[in-house]
Amino acid sequence: MSVVFANVVFTNDTGIKIPVTIEAPIGTVAYGPVDVDGNQKVNMPINKQNCLSVRVVVTDRDHGASQDFLVANSGTGRPSYFETLEVQFDVGDITGSATIRTGDY
Repeated sequence: MSVVFANVVFTNDTGIKIPVTIEAPIGTVAYGPVDVDGNQKVNMPINKQNCLSVRVVVTDRDHGASQDFLVANSGTGRPSYFETLEVQFDVGDITGSATIRTGDY
């Protein structure tokens, strides 16, 4: 059974509009670029299967940043993949938490 990486919930904790792009897997644009207004939370549907990596890119020239999120499989047991990712952005800083789920062999 595949694991579907459903969405990224992106929260812009700044007071300014910022352009955001989600790559899933890294190197493949899955969402965006899209402008996210200041102090807003946006649901970004991704709908990719068995995704091991995500890059969040904020391209504002004054406050830009990027952050990679990776799932490293141990080589034993069933592989794990992204299911959801919640991201917070505040001037030059991206943090996040993910839901990871195991798939089939």
